[in-house]
Amino acid sequence: MNTETEYNGWSNWQTWALALWLNNDEMSYNHMISLARVNDDTTSLSRAIKSDMQDLRGYHDDLRLKPLEDVYDGCLTDEYFGTIDFDAIADSFLEE
Repeated sequence: MNTETEYNGWSNWQTWALALWLNNDEMSYNHMISLARVNDDTTSLSRAIKSDMQDLRGYHDDLRLKPLEDVYDGCLTDEYFGTIDFDAIADSFLEE
């Protein structure tokens, strides 16, 4: 998978896939909005989102959470996690 190519307006497929999931899963979306309320700048929100996703990776490894399989396999694996543009995802929630 090419991680250097823009995808649907995002910096790459992994960023798009994670942003899509965070925006379309109601519980995740509400959590991101809550994070944006207490982390009102790109850097702090980006760090908070990245930290949450790192925690989620740990839960997934322990539980193999089925609803997360596609997101996990596509962007939360070690191979792709570093390619996610968390600043862009943070900005998208700060704009709301």
